[in-house]
Amino acid sequence: MIARALLALLAVVGASTARADQTDPRLELFFEELKTADEAEAARLSTRIVEVWSEASSPTAQLLFNRALEAEFAGETDLADELLTQTVGLYPSFAEAWAARGRIRLAAGDVERATRDFVETRRLEQRHYPTLVLIAQTRIAVNDEKGALVAFLEALALNPHLEQAKSAVRRLQRRVGGQEI
Repeated sequence: MIARALLALLAVVGASTARADQTDPRLELFFEELKTADEAEAARLSTRIVEVWSEASSPTAQLLFNRALEAEFAGETDLADELLTQTVGLYPSFAEAWAARGRIRLAAGDVERATRDFVETRRLEQRHYPTLVLIAQTRIAVNDEKGALVAFLEALALNPHLEQAKSAVRRLQRRVGGQEI
């Protein structure tokens, strides 16, 4: 079953000729449109942005990344972490692989290693607003409400349609009060 799934994945990856990542020029347009989009269009643009970020520059990276996402979805987080570690080892400029590994590590409670992955994601793709939301969550986990507020505000500057971030900002602004950010 797994072998058949991997063969199917390989066929899809091999058939795809378009390769993209955080340097894809389509992203500029998507981010510009995102600032003024209505909610439905914002959801579509957000999906397109993540799709572009998820397109690896090599078939091998794509295969490893897709298999890692399948493992994550199946609850095989150790396997997903291992596959993503292989992916970023072979393709260190694949920001979305770093983000995915950080997300898995954060869900497993490994805030320190997740944070390192998020820092690398942001080094590679400063506009990675999903990672900013996760960074904010790590800041909350270590009782750094000011740091969380800053990360949520940065995420909203990139994507003003993040309802979770909006409500977190309102809550954190009340709690942080007049404290300097």
